[in-house]
Amino acid sequence: AEEAGATCEDLSYRGLLNRVHRAGTKYYHVLAFAHGMLEFMMNRYDEDGFCDSVFGMCGADYGYQSRNQGSPMYFPIPAEADIVGDTEILPNHDWNEIVDRYDTLCVAPCQCRTFTPIRNGQKPGDWCDHPMETCIATGEQAQYYIENGIGRQIDKDECRAILQRGVDAGMVIEVMCTAECDVICQCHGDCCAIMRGFISLDGDVENYRFLSHYELQVDHDTCIACGSCAARCPLFTIEMTDAGPEIGNLCVRCGQCATVCPTGSRKLFALPEEDRFPLPKDMVDDYYQKGLERAKRGYINDFDPAKLQA
Repeated sequence: AEEAGATCEDLSYRGLLNRVHRAGTKYYHVLAFAHGMLEFMMNRYDEDGFCDSVFGMCGADYGYQSRNQGSPMYFPIPAEADIVGDTEILPNHDWNEIVDRYDTLCVAPCQCRTFTPIRNGQKPGDWCDHPMETCIATGEQAQYYIENGIGRQIDKDECRAILQRGVDAGMVIEVMCTAECDVICQCHGDCCAIMRGFISLDGDVENYRFLSHYELQVDHDTCIACGSCAARCPLFTIEMTDAGPEIGNLCVRCGQCATVCPTGSRKLFALPEEDRFPLPKDMVDDYYQKGLERAKRGYINDFDPAKLQA
C-alpha cells in the first residue's frame, strides 16, 4: 500500500491522476475524457512536440466523442444575472454565487489559448486578443492546481474581477457539468477548443440538447436591428437580415448578445425543470457517468488479452 501510494502521488503530481484531500486522507482518480487530460499537464506544453503527441493519443474522433457522450463537458451560464428574464437565476448558474461558496480559488492560463498557438508554430498570446489567464478552479480542484504549480491562488475579489473582465471581453462563461462547479472557463469561438469544435461540426452534435438550462427569447417588437448582438456573439451565429437579426444553429445561450442590447429585447429564460439535465455532484461523479455512457456507445473498448490472442 505504501509503494502504491507513492506511485499514485508521483502520477498525480505529473498531471496523470486527479488528487483530492478529504478528512486527512488522499484520494486519487484516473482522468476522464474531459477536464484534466490536457489542463493538468499545462506546465509541459512548451516541451518540443508535447502538444502534438498528446493530441495524437486522443485519436481522430476526439472532437466527435467529447461532444456526443450524453452530457456536456461544460455548460454556459448567463454572462450577467440581470439578463435573465425570470425572477431568480437558477442555482449553479450565477458565477458571483459560485465564487462566494469557496475559500480556495485559483486561476490558470487558458489551455486552449496556450496549446493552439504552440501547435501552429506561434507563441501563446499571439493567437488572439483575448485574456490568457482565464481558467478558474474552485475548492478541491483549486487545491490541486495550486499544489501542482499549474495555477495561482487568488481571493474572491480578484476572481470576480477576472470573470467580469471575461464578460466585458465578450466571452462565454462556462462551468464544468457539476453541481459543485469545479471549473469555470471563459471561452470564445475564435480561440477556444470547445467553441471552435461546435463551429467546425456546425452545431450538429448531441450535446446541444443538454448544453444549457436556458433559452434565448427575442422581443421583435422592441428590437431596433442595431446589429450590436451580431457584433458581440462569440459563436458568430447571429446574422443581420432585412427582417432583423436571425439566430443560427450555434447559439449556446450565453447571453452575451443580451448584455449589449440597447433596448433589452433579448433575455434568457429558464427551461422547464423537466427539460433540464440533472447535474452530477462533482467532477468524479461526472467522470463515472460519462464513462458508463461512453462504454454503452462502444467508445471504450475492452482489451481482453484472450480475445487479442484469438
